Parts: sequence; C-alpha cells; structure tokens
Amino acid sequence: MKRLLTSGAVAVLTALSMLAGTGTSHAEPKAMLVGTGSGVSHPLDQDPAPSFRIGRSALPLKLKPIAPLIPPAPGEINEFEQVWCENCVAITYDDGPVPNTNVLLDVLKKKRVHASFFLIGGNAKAYPEIVKRLHNEGHDIGNHTLNHPQLTALSNARVAYQIDSTNTAIKEAGGRYPKWMRPPYGATNNRVASVIGSRDQAVALWDVDTVDWRHRSTAKTCSIAVANAQAGSIILMHDIHPSTVNAAECIIDGLRAKGLHPVSLAELFEEPEAGVTYTSANDGSHH
Repeated sequence: MKRLLTSGAVAVLTALSMLAGTGTSHAEPKAMLVGTGSGVSHPLDQDPAPSFRIGRSALPLKLKPIAPLIPPAPGEINEFEQVWCENCVAITYDDGPVPNTNVLLDVLKKKRVHASFFLIGGNAKAYPEIVKRLHNEGHDIGNHTLNHPQLTALSNARVAYQIDSTNTAIKEAGGRYPKWMRPPYGATNNRVASVIGSRDQAVALWDVDTVDWRHRSTAKTCSIAVANAQAGSIILMHDIHPSTVNAAECIIDGLRAKGLHPVSLAELFEEPEAGVTYTSANDGSHH
C-alpha cells in the first residue's frame, strides 16, 4: 500500500532536519525512583549494571490489519488500512499511568495509533481508570515492576514479587494479563529473564532511546525518535514527562512522513516468545 506525503508531512521532515543534537542512545538513563502517581523521577548516583541488549527477530511478519480506535462513520473510509509491518515502528512509554497519560491517549486517539505502555504497579493501583481506558482503547499494556527497582540486584523471590504484584495490579485495574515485561533501566540478565519467562512474558528493551528523562525537551524527543527510527525499531519514552506527551503528535507525523507506521508491540510482534529479550524486529539473534 503506497502512501503519499502530504504537505504537512513534508513540513515535519523539514523541521526535524533543522533540529540539532539528535542521536541514538542504547543505554537506559540512570536509575529513577518513580513516586506513585507523582510523575516525578530522580536519577540515582550510580548507573545500573550493564544489561543484555539481545534482539529477537519476529520477521518475516505477516500483513496485519490495525484495528481502528474510532469506528468510521457511515460512508467514511476506515483510515486503518492494512500495513506491511516491516515498515512498522513500536512506540512505547514507561512509568505511568499518571494523570497526564490521558492527554497522551487523547492524541493517540486523534491520530488513530496504538502504543505500548509499561506500567508501574503502584501507579496502576492509583489510577485504575486510566488502566481501564488503556485497555478499552486497544493499547498494549506491559509490566514495569511495582516500584521500579533494578531487578538484577534482587533475589529471584523479590524479582518474582515485583512482577507478580504488578500483573495483579494491572488485572485488578481492568487490564489483561501482560505479554510483555520491561525491566527498569533495561537491567536484565539470564536469571532475571528466566523469572520473567516463567510468568509467560517476553522481555521488551529498545533500539531507540529518546533520553527524554534527561533533556525534558519536546523538540529533542521528537527529533531523536524520528531521526533514529527505522523499520522494526522500538522507541523508548516516558509518559510521566509532559514534554514527552507534547511530542507525541510530532513523532507520529514524522514517522509517517518517513514511510513508517507507528504501532504497539502487539502489532509489531504477533507472538512474542516468553523469556526472550527483544530490542527490535530487525536483529536475528535472540537470547
């Protein structure tokens, strides 16, 4: 299916090309303590231990229809046509939900896009109505632990507690059992991945880090995401930051202008394999 660039899309690409300071970072930011519902994060003094960054290819991917968030009115053309998912890019958000997540959901609904949200269990308990909205509007909900610890520093029992408590919080808030788990800071290893896999969940990392937690700039978040994304990429962002929420429309328009389709992980990977670590849909290696 061919898509022509609109004048607006061309304008987005032109604007992005003028922004300076873009780049791709493959490391998670310094550890953050995420207060329940506060939307505030604080860097810790030490970087976490290096995490595994091993991709798992789900290609060749099938031609998949992306369901509309808003049913078309009678006589309207459904804008959610089938897309080739080798041109898809997963947009993902960590650390919510928080009240500002609703603003992001409004944008995604307007742009007819699904995304993946990795929820903190404590925040899911605090804002169950947002979890329910995420589920009802077709977004992908993943596990991001109960209170954002570095899992590689915990015992197996404590890792299991962090995962299980969050799975329960998500389900009780109105979501479904998550297929995906993202370790805070991207800190994982064989032992942690094994515990995650025993919960029938895959490990979601990323290949494009917007570093939105550091610069808190809407323009930079958009520029980094669009400039570095390629077919099969997984983009890391944090919806606890208003600047990131404000960048959503720019990112969606910019990706589409490049011929890429913003989707959720559920749309990028049909059947993620439990215990396997995914960084993108392009890397044929897996762990």
